[in-house]
Amino acid sequence: MSSLQSAQASQPSKKRKSKKFPKIVLFALLTSGTWLTLFLTEVVTLGGVPASVLSKVLQDKDARSALMARNSKALHDRMNAIGIEYDIKAYHGKRIQDPVELDQHIHQILYDRTRYVGENYVVVRGKLIPKSYDIVDEIYECPSC
Repeated sequence: MSSLQSAQASQPSKKRKSKKFPKIVLFALLTSGTWLTLFLTEVVTLGGVPASVLSKVLQDKDARSALMARNSKALHDRMNAIGIEYDIKAYHGKRIQDPVELDQHIHQILYDRTRYVGENYVVVRGKLIPKSYDIVDEIYECPSC
């Protein structure tokens, strides 16, 4: 086989590879565009946080500074001042009717994102539990739980 024939034989595989790459890029763009659209229209959330709430935090200078500094207390206080908890409650309140369960769910979302523990909660193995629940004492007394 001459060098010309071997060069021609290798060209179709290059063409196949070059045809796959644009398809993969197009698929990635369509997929990410779909997810971005779903997030911005608040059909889906980012870790339980709707787009409008994330936007509100990122637009607030003090909240953004506290977020970047990983200062959970300052971030929680600032988010409280700009009404983030109420915005998240309004979003999740459509699906969670029980106000106690809704409050715990919202505080769990905030804890997962900021590591801030509200004064009415304790953390047991990564989960927030209201201090008023009798189960908190049982969990602390049970080493195998």
